[in-house]
Amino acid sequence: MLGSLEYRIPLITNKAFLLAFADVGQTWNSVVASRPGYLKKSLGAGFRIFIPMMGTVGFDFAYGFDRDRIYGGPGWQTHFQFGMSRY
Repeated sequence: MLGSLEYRIPLITNKAFLLAFADVGQTWNSVVASRPGYLKKSLGAGFRIFIPMMGTVGFDFAYGFDRDRIYGGPGWQTHFQFGMSRY
């Protein structure tokens, strides 16, 4: 289960923009085990630029509120995007 809300601020029309986002999601092994009330949450900001014949290049910086302790607990995470995307 996945949900996402994103707000984009154009810097160059249809080429580059800043964004702020909120994401929620979770996976389960079966429908019986699903608990939609316990989705993991994150908030963040990022930058995207579209380069012809390469696709989208981007950088995100987000805070994961519900990260498991075995993975370091709640905290900041970075994400790079390179290539084609659905956006």
